Amino acid sequence: MKLSLSLVTSWVIALVLTLTVFNQAKWNNRSVLKHDMSVYYSYLPAAFIYQDLSFEFVDDLPPDDKRELWSLQAPNGNKVQKMTMGMAMMYAPFFGLAHGTALLMDITPDGYSWVYHFYMALSALVFAIGALFIQRKLLRIYFDEKVVALTLLAVALGTNYYYYATSEGPMSHIHNFFLISLFIWQSIKWLATFNWKNAVLLGVSFGLIVLIRPVNGLVIILPMVYGVRSMSEQALRFKDVFSKYGQLLLMVGIIGLMLVPQLVYWKMNTGDWVYYSYQGETFFFDDPKIMEGFFGFRKGWFVYAPVMILSILGMGALWNRKYAYKFKLAIPVFFAINTYVVFSWWCWWYGGSFGARPMIDASAIMSIPLAAFIASMSRWRITRITTTVLISGLVVLSMFQTMQYRRSIIHWDSMTKETYFLVFGKTYHPEGYPATLKTPDYDGAKVGNRNE
Repeated sequence: MKLSLSLVTSWVIALVLTLTVFNQAKWNNRSVLKHDMSVYYSYLPAAFIYQDLSFEFVDDLPPDDKRELWSLQAPNGNKVQKMTMGMAMMYAPFFGLAHGTALLMDITPDGYSWVYHFYMALSALVFAIGALFIQRKLLRIYFDEKVVALTLLAVALGTNYYYYATSEGPMSHIHNFFLISLFIWQSIKWLATFNWKNAVLLGVSFGLIVLIRPVNGLVIILPMVYGVRSMSEQALRFKDVFSKYGQLLLMVGIIGLMLVPQLVYWKMNTGDWVYYSYQGETFFFDDPKIMEGFFGFRKGWFVYAPVMILSILGMGALWNRKYAYKFKLAIPVFFAINTYVVFSWWCWWYGGSFGARPMIDASAIMSIPLAAFIASMSRWRITRITTTVLISGLVVLSMFQTMQYRRSIIHWDSMTKETYFLVFGKTYHPEGYPATLKTPDYDGAKVGNRNE
C-alpha cells in the first residue's frame, strides 16, 4: 500500500509537537494556565467546583491560584470576567477528565492543582494536531500530496503556530485555527451538497468562533464569496444559500444556543444581556498599523513568521484555474478586511507575545494561497527545488527564533530593529541588549498614541 506523504508529514509534525509539550512539562510547576489563559479557564472551576459564577470565591483562593485570575468590576459593583467563555467550552471535556482524575487519584480537586494544568496542555495539543489533519483534508481538495506536505510543514513549524501549540497552548489561537479550518472545510462541503450534517458542524464551529473572538466572525466572508466571479454570481450565491432556509435556521439556532450561556452570565453579573468587557479598549479604524503589523520588529508577522510572505504571493496564483481557483476573490477580500481590523486594535502588537499572534487564526485560511504558491513553483524542477530549500530555511529560522523567544532573547513586547539584529543568530543576551529595547506606551496607545 502506498503511503500518503501528507499523512506521514502530519504524524511527524504531531510527534514533534507532542515531544515538545512533554519535554517542557509545564504542568510540573503549574505554569500552563497564566495570564489570559487563566481567565478563559476560570469559568470551569467557578461553575463546576465552586458553584459561584459571581466569582466571589476567588478572594478565598490561595495566592498562587488567584494571582492570574483577575476580574473586572461591572457598573453595578459585581465582578465580571473580561474574556468570554468560548475557550472554556473548548476546554470543558479536558477539564472533566482532569477533575475525574483528581478525584480518583486523591489529588486536590480544586481546579488548580497540577493535574488540571496537565489536561489543559493536553487540550491544546489535541486541537493543534486535530487542526493539522483538518488542514490536510482541506488542502487535498485542491493540491497534490507533495504540496500539501510542504504547506503543513511551513505553517506548523515555520510560524508562531509551533510556539503557541507547545508553550502557550491554552491561548485562543490554536483553538481558533482548529475551528476556522473546520468551518472552511465544512463550508466547501455544504456549498457542494447542502447536507444537514455539514450545516450542523457549520453552526457549531461558527458559534464557537464568534464566542471566542467576535472579530473572527469575518470568516463568514469565505463561504459567501467562495466560487464567485461577478456581481451576478454573487446574487445567485445569496439566492442558493437562502433557498436552504431550513438549514440556515438550524445554523442560526445552533449559533444562538452557543451564545446563550454567555448572555445569561452577563445578565446575571452586570444586569445587561450584552456587556462590553473591554472597557477603555477600542479600535482606531482611522489609523490601522498594517505596515507595523507586517514588518515592524516589535511583532511583525513577516519578521517572526517569514514563510507567510509566500502566502501573499500565492494569492496571485489563485487566479490560475489549477490552484484553488474558487478562492481567488474570497481570500483576498477576507485578508484585506481582517488585516485592517486586526491592526486597528489599540494594542496592535497584542501585548506580550511571540510575533503577531492574531495572524495565527488567519493562517488557517492563508495556508491555501501558500499552497497555491508552492504548487505554482512546482512546475519546473529548478523552482521546485529552490522553493523547497527556501521554505526549509525559513522553517529553521522560525524554530530558532522560537527558541530565542523562550529564552527571552527575543523580548515579549519591546523589540526594536536594533535589538533584532543585535540578537540575530545568538543564543544569549549580547552586551548592551537592555539599552536597545523600547517598552511600548500602553496608556498612550489606549487614547490613540500608537506609534512605535
